[in-house]
Amino acid sequence: MKHLQLEAWTRITSGTAGAVAVRNEGCIPGILLGMKETPVPFKIKAGDMTRILKAGGRNALVDLNLDGQSTFAMIKEFTRNPVSRRIIHVDFQRISATEAVEAAIPLVFVGQLDESLADWTVEHELNTIHVKALPDALPSRIEVDVATLKPHHPFTAGDIVLGEGVTLNADPTQAVAMLVPPKVQEAEEEVAAAPAATEAPAE
Repeated sequence: MKHLQLEAWTRITSGTAGAVAVRNEGCIPGILLGMKETPVPFKIKAGDMTRILKAGGRNALVDLNLDGQSTFAMIKEFTRNPVSRRIIHVDFQRISATEAVEAAIPLVFVGQLDESLADWTVEHELNTIHVKALPDALPSRIEVDVATLKPHHPFTAGDIVLGEGVTLNADPTQAVAMLVPPKVQEAEEEVAAAPAATEAPAE
């Protein structure tokens, strides 16, 4: 995965008031964690965070230039405002290029079903899958070709084709997707659309 450049500055203020002040500057408050080092509060430009997510996804690898000192890190988690959906806080994890890391990788379903299965529906059970790899070997996404799905046989985590150096960090029997036949799909839709039964009043 490509390393992205990200400028950051040490954040002196803390607490709710400090976070609000940072956001009023057009920045996002964050914290740098990991490797048994002291956590470092920082701030980054909101636009830079948007760029990082667009280019590298939620597991983006960054060379975090914090007050002029570069640290190799990856996004650990971030929080959005529930109404505006703007990112209001981000955690970065210090990492080593020579040590494997765990990450939840987005699954992207591609391809088309065979014509004989055109009336069937692909039901997604998972949107991400947990893997382990060296940082540079982490994929930004994993594609699942729906043409490989078979009727009456759930496509499992163990069926996913992973890249070199990437290992599954999940139960290989966990269902990822399955094909739903037309009759089952129609029956489920009819049940969902049926009016709820009401009890007769007691006499």
